[in-house]
Amino acid sequence: MIKYRLHWSMHPHKDADWYAAQCARMSEDEVARELDINYTLSVSGRVFTAYQPQRHELAGALPYNPQLPVWRIWDFGKTNAVLYGQLHPDGRRILLHERVLTDSGTVEQVRVAQEDSDQLFAGVAFHDVCDPAGTYAATRDIKPEVDYLHEHGIYPEYQYIVSLPTVGRKRRGLELVQNALSQNVNDTPMLRVYTGGDETIGGCPILQAAMAGGYCYKKDAAGNVTDRLDEKHPYEDVVDCLLYWFLESHRAAELADHHFEPVYSAGHWSTLVFDQD
Repeated sequence: MIKYRLHWSMHPHKDADWYAAQCARMSEDEVARELDINYTLSVSGRVFTAYQPQRHELAGALPYNPQLPVWRIWDFGKTNAVLYGQLHPDGRRILLHERVLTDSGTVEQVRVAQEDSDQLFAGVAFHDVCDPAGTYAATRDIKPEVDYLHEHGIYPEYQYIVSLPTVGRKRRGLELVQNALSQNVNDTPMLRVYTGGDETIGGCPILQAAMAGGYCYKKDAAGNVTDRLDEKHPYEDVVDCLLYWFLESHRAAELADHHFEPVYSAGHWSTLVFDQD
């Protein structure tokens, strides 16, 4: 009998036990700089400090359960994003796919979402959540973004988000995400990010980079970390989607014992006609 021992790929001459021991004695910044040789994602100023790639990332085939609805989260704007994830009955969340468009409008955003939804999640029920700002018209001549979604059978929820104080809304969302990153369900992380696979479409590479350090706090002139978020595109857009999801679905969890009925959007997109005017 031949036995093989597989080593951790980032350090092929060392195993996972060695890596864990090194992480235990080093700071997060030291791990990033000295162990993983990753200067660009040094954790100084990181927002999602509990995020660990080896723990929270999934590769391979799309980890999608066709028996569950897909949460589809919309962030509007000239740079816009749609984030797709599933919430399992035991509380586990898996982020499956992201789509970020630049120099784009809502019509194009919905059209691309149509293609992604048909290709990745054909026939499934979608539970939509959106940025509450999309319910307001920028000018009298331009209708709110959410109206475009309604025209195509998409009925996003945002009511619970709106009920929260604007000042503390983002902080509350970040707290919920941090808690999920720090918790397990049956020895499985409560929140995981699908990074894609060689033979698959889907995945969340921008969100992956954002959580690993791209989404961070600003530094002052002396290089000291402040409490102000450095919200640059495209990290801000996918993270905002993530926060909307946690905030609105947290409301759904609270109301689970009170006959809460989510609004599901149309699962079959091919019948929709898009007006380009």
